[in-house]
Amino acid sequence: MPKIRLDACVESVTRGVRLRTEQLKKLLREDKGDAKYLAQNEIEQGWILYHQLPFIKTDAVECPINEKYYLQPRDIVIAKSGKNVKAAIATANPGAIVVSGSLFIVRINSEMINPIIVFAYLNSKEGQLQLQDSCKNNNITPSSIRNIWIYSPNEEAQHLIVDNFVKSEEFFYKSFEAQNAIQQFFDSHR
Repeated sequence: MPKIRLDACVESVTRGVRLRTEQLKKLLREDKGDAKYLAQNEIEQGWILYHQLPFIKTDAVECPINEKYYLQPRDIVIAKSGKNVKAAIATANPGAIVVSGSLFIVRINSEMINPIIVFAYLNSKEGQLQLQDSCKNNNITPSSIRNIWIYSPNEEAQHLIVDNFVKSEEFFYKSFEAQNAIQQFFDSHR
């Protein structure tokens, strides 16, 4: 199977918005804000836990947030640091989500390769080893992300991977919705 270097298909690698703790506290909202905030701890086994994301106010005068920090459909996010490098992919319709500075936003040129293929590889055993090998002192950099080599399956295999991923994604998020509904039922009957 041929390999390609990520640099050949990456449009950009951007570190999320860097906010100091006091800045973030000013922006967080218990009720609905105008966006949600994605940090590293809201990623589990390659999935973004959308239902757990806190709301933030993004138009605050003291800390306006640039559009480049917003998650776009099928962006890949990779943890900037840690022993086990986390990676996740945005759904086709992620909504307004601002990415924290603990993550990199990797935007893939979908005309070159489907972002799902890149994500699936990064979450494979070999992909995880490459991500870990790319870390220096438990940190990964944009250039080390760009230098990762991934497999580029043939078109038939890509369709199979994408179809199976979409089914898996639908199942994962539906099961979370069902679990939340059950939890809300019992929480409301205390």
